[in-house]
Amino acid sequence: FNEIQITPEYPRFARLRGIEGKVILSLSIDSSMKIIKVSLDTSSGYKILDLAALKAARKIKNKKFQASGILLPTKIKVPITFQLKSG
Repeated sequence: FNEIQITPEYPRFARLRGIEGKVILSLSIDSSMKIIKVSLDTSSGYKILDLAALKAARKIKNKKFQASGILLPTKIKVPITFQLKSG
């Protein structure tokens, strides 16, 4: 599932406040290799970051992906890190 790319937009409010964190999403994938459900597995501790990650992940819901050597249906966990650039 290396081709699954979730790129959330960094919320402006979080960026201005210096809020960073890591969200872990759970994606349910059916036997046809399609993402059928997106949910929050582990919160960043900031609702604004959690919601941004979920919103981005829902944009790829119903897309099909290639998977080799994986028994389907399955759930995978996808980490998303919100980190401000320093310097």
